[in-house]
Amino acid sequence: MTGIIKEIIGGASPSMDEIVTQLGDTLPLLHDLQPTPQDAEWHVEGNVLIHTTMVLEETYALLATELPGICPKRRAALVLEAALHDIAKPLTTRD
Repeated sequence: MTGIIKEIIGGASPSMDEIVTQLGDTLPLLHDLQPTPQDAEWHVEGNVLIHTTMVLEETYALLATELPGICPKRRAALVLEAALHDIAKPLTTRD
């Protein structure tokens, strides 16, 4: 298990940039989120990295307010799901 996953299980809330830095070698598609555009009709925020960062930040907010006592491994699963939910977009996005 990588260090960042252990940190998340321990209660850490790493930024999306930290996740990309620490998991990008294992999951190289993370490096492709920033240059991948979103459909402006549905995602006016911009590229996939911006969108994913927003999802991750909202996940942290919900964990703090709605699920403060969640099991650490379930918390980690939710954080990683938020960070990785669009991991395939660089492969499937068409101009």
